[in-house]
Amino acid sequence: MDRTGFPASDRVLLEQIVADPRFRALATPPRWAWQQLTILAASYGVVLVGAVGYLNGALPYPVVLVASGLAIYAVFTPLHDATHNSASGDRFVNDRIGDLAATLLFPGFTTRVYRRLHLAHHRYTGEHERDPDDRMVTVRFPWSVPLLAFYELWWLGFVFRHREGRSRAELVELCASIAVSVAWHAAWLFSPFAWHFVLLWLVPQRLGVLILAYTFGRIQHPEGVEQREDPLHATRMLRGGRVMRWITLGQSEHLMHHLFPSVPWYRYHNAWEASRPLLEDRDLVWQWPVPPFALPRPRDAEEPARIPVRVLEAETVGRDVRSFVLASADGTPLPAFEAGAHVDLHLGEGLVRQYSLCGDPAERDRYRIAVKYEADGRGGSRRAHQLLEPGAVVDIGAPRNLFPLDAGASRVVLVAGGIGITPLLAMAHALHRQRREFTLHVCARSRQALAFDGALARMPWSDRVVRHLDDAPETKLGASDLPRWRPGDRLYLCGPSGFMQWVLSLGAERGWPDEALRTETFVAAHRDAADGRPFEIELARSRRELHVPADSSLLDVLQGEGLPVSGSCTQGMCGACRVRVLDGSIEHRDTFLSTDERARGDCMTSCVSRAAGERLVLDL
Repeated sequence: MDRTGFPASDRVLLEQIVADPRFRALATPPRWAWQQLTILAASYGVVLVGAVGYLNGALPYPVVLVASGLAIYAVFTPLHDATHNSASGDRFVNDRIGDLAATLLFPGFTTRVYRRLHLAHHRYTGEHERDPDDRMVTVRFPWSVPLLAFYELWWLGFVFRHREGRSRAELVELCASIAVSVAWHAAWLFSPFAWHFVLLWLVPQRLGVLILAYTFGRIQHPEGVEQREDPLHATRMLRGGRVMRWITLGQSEHLMHHLFPSVPWYRYHNAWEASRPLLEDRDLVWQWPVPPFALPRPRDAEEPARIPVRVLEAETVGRDVRSFVLASADGTPLPAFEAGAHVDLHLGEGLVRQYSLCGDPAERDRYRIAVKYEADGRGGSRRAHQLLEPGAVVDIGAPRNLFPLDAGASRVVLVAGGIGITPLLAMAHALHRQRREFTLHVCARSRQALAFDGALARMPWSDRVVRHLDDAPETKLGASDLPRWRPGDRLYLCGPSGFMQWVLSLGAERGWPDEALRTETFVAAHRDAADGRPFEIELARSRRELHVPADSSLLDVLQGEGLPVSGSCTQGMCGACRVRVLDGSIEHRDTFLSTDERARGDCMTSCVSRAAGERLVLDL
């Protein structure tokens, strides 16, 4: 597995989820979200009413303590979202909401200060030496639990222990926050109201921090499971349904936040419902909240069962594309599969790649896959082309289907880009056998580059195939090639993400709604953010010029200079690190931006995308 990114199978899965236009809408917050403002106002109101009620003798202290502690815990929610720029769609409003929340919770802290701490937790969840929240998870003994109430002191120590590589601006801003916090406490403690300050704010605040540290550390994250190695199991989901969601302000589905950090807290459940069809069979970690010293140790992930298969046939079916027919090596029947399914192909030395099954699902004694050779890939396609010769024995995983056909669709349109034809071939076989109405549009740069061109001509459903070739402009796919949508229609689309966004825009012209679209992204071997040539950037507002080396990402350089740019997934999927581009051409490597956004050329994801030329001018 590439240590710079998620495992390949998880990355493919998550990119498929975020490519759904319905999901993209969940990650776009309004300028003013009543949920954020209500929590902010209610938290301040509870603390103030509690203080006035106690001083007037109207409320007993235990009630004030618990209510204020819970209010201070709750105000973390808008601060938490503000660190990910999901409290508001306006960056200025977003940070002010976070600043107001931080003032009640950690006086002296700002959204910017907490953002740097919290995004390190997202990037390094489960890594003992790099995750600033790891001590919340690994606290061991009953006597040490109260120390969680002073967790910001651990954060400060963490920053200064890891100060190498941090910018001077970041350290200066942190020292300023410490100075303000110390001055705040000193002013109250040396005032005539010191005792009231301790009872009505300091003790409730410590209680709120204790609840916060326990909820976000001990409950949410299994010890030792690293986000970068196993993102689907590094965060728990809590049982309890709607009641638990209200109690925890959405954090019972905290996994959604770690997978999709741009989604606001009040949409976590919608994000779960949108991604459930693809995630629910991945054996996620579900449990009830448990006492701090009864948390079970995370179980070792069970290795999925492998099936030894023998290569029966290998043939070239297009430029750089080889097709392989696989049969059980020991003669036992292969598991049945449905159109749209894929298998994990184990290529040795820990190399695992996912390939769609492109044969007829009715053939129960063999599987067919196709592999396109990627010269600039990470070696999977090269090894497959070398290894998979007739007679070779390899292991595969059982079929999994993240791209199923809708049995109730009245008319189906299949659109393939390049090697994205593979799952759609199986769909065409199934639709023909079911005598259902369908059309298969296949798009390629040329007839020679069209995979399975000869086989398509021999299919019993060859009259349903329409070819679109870049070198024959009169055949190029356009909006008029797609039928106007009618209720019951479904469009299945597979190919590179840019191609898919273009086809989706054509579908929109023909009235296709989001709920009628089904997509699966063909993800070429992931290129690291630091895989490219160096380039220069100019910061228009601060009039600074910076160099981005070939082995560093733009996000790393900007954060290293102390600039207020977020970074969460660092995979180009969440959009948290977007920056505005004023001049220069962009090499987009993300899966977050739409085709229109890329065409405008006025923004980019700084974690993976780079300059296509020598220079970029950024609005920073």
